[in-house]
Amino acid sequence: MTTAAKAKRTTRGVYRLVKQYVTKHQPREFKLVMLDDAVMRITTGVVDEDEHWYVVVRHDPELPRLLGQYSEKLMKIEDQIRKKEGIVVSLQSMLPPY
Repeated sequence: MTTAAKAKRTTRGVYRLVKQYVTKHQPREFKLVMLDDAVMRITTGVVDEDEHWYVVVRHDPELPRLLGQYSEKLMKIEDQIRKKEGIVVSLQSMLPPY
């Protein structure tokens, strides 16, 4: 694994990577907002295997009528990061209780 690839697999690296994709896919109807300290890594303990990241991405302002668009946008970003970067991220409105 290259140094650049390893850097992406840190909390800060994943945050920066997701922020790039969120910025690139920012919708016009509402704004996607990332929380600086809301990134969580889940792993089985085997190095570079079954690694999964949870990152909080909320929408601002609260627009309940656009929740479907919000969910679709997050799924599209997750899919692109998985395909282009090889990192599994789950973009959520809050972190899971671990």
